[in-house]
Amino acid sequence: MYKLLALDLDGTLIGKDLVISPRTKNAIGQLIARGVIITIATGRMFQSARPFAQELNISVPIICYEGAMIANPNTKEVLWHKPVPLNLAKRAIEIANKKELHINAYLDDELYVETVNEKAVLYASIARVSANAVGNLLDFLNREPTKLVIVGTPEEIDGIDKTLKDEFKGALHVAKSFPHFCEIAHRECSKANALSMLADKLDIAQSEVVAIGDNPNDVDMVRWAGMGIGMANGTDEVKEVADWITGSIEEDGVAQAVEKFFKPATN
Repeated sequence: MYKLLALDLDGTLIGKDLVISPRTKNAIGQLIARGVIITIATGRMFQSARPFAQELNISVPIICYEGAMIANPNTKEVLWHKPVPLNLAKRAIEIANKKELHINAYLDDELYVETVNEKAVLYASIARVSANAVGNLLDFLNREPTKLVIVGTPEEIDGIDKTLKDEFKGALHVAKSFPHFCEIAHRECSKANALSMLADKLDIAQSEVVAIGDNPNDVDMVRWAGMGIGMANGTDEVKEVADWITGSIEEDGVAQAVEKFFKPATN
């Protein structure tokens, strides 16, 4: 019944150790061998998500940057790229600057920051990428960035998330990917929109798609999929829209979902 499985990365496919468990890797490998299509849908950069796709032998395009980019993990061919309009990106940076919050900017699949501070080092270590210090981001940005991420405490992120949503009122896609991260992308970008485009390209119906996620930036994707699955360790927002709740990341929730909804046909 289901032909395409879309997986969030952090908190869904990988935990804080950034490791795909053997049980989950085996379950996904069996699906691929049976012809089921697997993709990743993440807020991460392409260069950060690509190694996980390669580890799982995923050959179809993956969704990165909250849906702002769809690219093939093997060829690096970019099928879709929708960056943030420069004037809106600079306005968002100005708002974050006034609140003295750290900002990540992404150009050409590279991470740029004003200074390599503690927050930049932490983010870069999680993403397994290098952070490039460029000084004032407003002066540095002369082209449309793929995405911006504001990093702060959960309280700061709750506040800036609301501020930006009120300020841009649908002109930008604003979502929390983690309690410490507020993601800013083009208004047409979301995991759901990107997954819909990818499914159309693969000639797969919405009803044939399964999506699994755990954070607020997964809500639209989980809601859109024919079978939307929330992780037990996920936020209430995801669980409220999910058709089914699987186990936590520690319990191999992805493998549990695969074993339940992708059972091999029996004679």
